[in-house]
Amino acid sequence: MTDVSDTFQVRLEEESFNLSVLCNRWQSVLDSTGSIPKEMEDEIRGAVGQTKLLVNEKLKQFKDLLKKFQKGDTDESITPNDLEGFWELVLIQVNDVKGKFSKLEHWKKGK
Repeated sequence: MTDVSDTFQVRLEEESFNLSVLCNRWQSVLDSTGSIPKEMEDEIRGAVGQTKLLVNEKLKQFKDLLKKFQKGDTDESITPNDLEGFWELVLIQVNDVKGKFSKLEHWKKGK
């Protein structure tokens, strides 16, 4: 069980870090550039906001689930399959926001 929880802990930390870096980078672009078209400002704000919600809600929820699994919480019998299933759902959202940031990178390069 420790291997499973360690693997998920590493994945969680990596994704949380990567998403935080993306948010900070694009918030900085938003704060420092006065020549961004309104439409792009909205895209940046949307991507940053959605990512912060993902980190503060879904990834936190997964972290709590992982802690319960590690403690062997008997009230809620959490299996490795439960962790894998929840993680798969979270990854769909992670990949969605990464795609939004990727579109923003293409916009920035083409500017």
